[in-house]
Amino acid sequence: MAEGGAVVTLTSSNPAVASVSATTTVPANDFTATFPIATSAVSTSTTVTITAAYNGTPRSATLTVTPRAPADNFELATAYPMKE
Repeated sequence: MAEGGAVVTLTSSNPAVASVSATTTVPANDFTATFPIATSAVSTSTTVTITAAYNGTPRSATLTVTPRAPADNFELATAYPMKE
């Protein structure tokens, strides 16, 4: 482990949908690190595998990117029967 921590390599199976930086650093004496994942709009649910590797040992997790829910901007028209 580097003096300032362990440099971990990150990859995405589909960077067009979910991209990660090339590396992240796990602080010295820690076992975890957080890192951002940038996602793009999709039309159908898309599963992406994010892989972190250190010293040649990879660990992977899956992420499902889902389509954005439609906006609730709609009008509701109510029809009333006309009086005769």
